Amino acid sequence: MQTQDLIEYSQLLLNLPTDRNPLWGMMTPQHMVEHLSASIRMSNGKLQLNQSITDADIPKRLAFLNSDAPFPKNIRQQNSPEGLRPLRCDNMTEAMALLHEMLHLFEQHFSEKPDDTPIHPLFGPLNKNQWLRFHFRHMQHHFAQFGLIEPQPYTT
Repeated sequence: MQTQDLIEYSQLLLNLPTDRNPLWGMMTPQHMVEHLSASIRMSNGKLQLNQSITDADIPKRLAFLNSDAPFPKNIRQQNSPEGLRPLRCDNMTEAMALLHEMLHLFEQHFSEKPDDTPIHPLFGPLNKNQWLRFHFRHMQHHFAQFGLIEPQPYTT
């Protein structure tokens, strides 16, 4: 998988009505797109967060990342605020532009620093390929949330 694959996959969002209700959770379509952008900011060096798991938990988390098990619904990171965050963009068009800008900055970041391993709070340090896998799976999760793709059954 390459960054371009994520850009192409994100085009599914063009089919998302801005007033669609999620199948679970409380995000609006624009909140979801901005949420995806924020996670990409973690991987492109623009947003640095601390790891919230122990180093001993990393192998288990990476095994999950490398599996095909869907992300759990309604998962929240510890210490994240209740409710929806304020929107950063004026509309969905701007939110989509921000998402694509973050993806381009992701590619630029790893072309300049190919060995970098930015921290993901729930997975630990990830290399470019691991981040690509995370972003794809994260998009799948939220695309299913809004009915853009069929949700995968959750298995434990």
